[in-house]
Amino acid sequence: MADWTGESFVATSTVKINTNFATQHFGFYNVYQQAVSEMTAVLNAVQSTGQIPEEPLYHTIFPAVEFLSDYPAVYTLLSQLETKEDYITKHSIAVGILSKQIGKALKYPEQTLTLLMRAGTLHDVGKMAVPISILNKPGKLTTDEFEEVKQHTIYGYEMILRTSTFSEAEALIALNHHERVNGEGYPHRKKAMEFNELAKIVSVADVFHAMNATKSYHHPLPFYEVLVEMSDGVFGQFDPVISMTFIRHMMEQLIGEKVVLSDGRIGVIRMIPVASPTKPFIEVSSTIIDLNNTPELNILRLIP
Repeated sequence: MADWTGESFVATSTVKINTNFATQHFGFYNVYQQAVSEMTAVLNAVQSTGQIPEEPLYHTIFPAVEFLSDYPAVYTLLSQLETKEDYITKHSIAVGILSKQIGKALKYPEQTLTLLMRAGTLHDVGKMAVPISILNKPGKLTTDEFEEVKQHTIYGYEMILRTSTFSEAEALIALNHHERVNGEGYPHRKKAMEFNELAKIVSVADVFHAMNATKSYHHPLPFYEVLVEMSDGVFGQFDPVISMTFIRHMMEQLIGEKVVLSDGRIGVIRMIPVASPTKPFIEVSSTIIDLNNTPELNILRLIP
């Protein structure tokens, strides 16, 4: 485990986890812990040198993210590992996993899935060129500070281009992952036809995990609530086909989970409709309720 001294954003990596989880998901936990440790060291090295060290990425981190992305109900497991420590490290790994899963749901070929996984894992590497005082600031950023944070997309593009084993395709994903199809993103306010589908996939994965993650300045929104918000805004900032594919994929991981409905009853998610995935069929006392046809009811929260 790397122990970086001096002023560092990601610091020494630790993963706090309960014993039962580690026992039940031993392989997942060990691979995840190793990926977090190695990614922490990589990001600190980038912060110190401005260069991306390739060997640990190809030897440990990318194979780990590949393994984790194929794990059943992976995001449910990742949510149990969320802490505010090492946010950028864990965010990078989660976005790599989710990007590949979206691509798989869209039936992309294996070569493209690998590119998506690598680009998703490196999408925020440019943040290592942003001053630590801004990255670590617990409160709201000033206008000037936010403008500097937005430069991380350009910094990341340049870093990846300078790294011999990466392609321009991966660099462009880092550059464009904050662009939005309605033209309201950054750094260049591109519209839907001006940046490619792979960057749109990473942007969906990035926003979902950011909204659902624990940060020093932000309490996470509940898993289901994030999906509802993304579904409600599906025709605004994000590509609707990618967004709905992702939302369906994530909702399908909730089949069999217990929920509390808005009228206080407890039910179990039984089926996810294709057209309205955030309005599933719920079994309550041996009766099936179609939330899509019951507008007065909604899911209040999941029961852990």
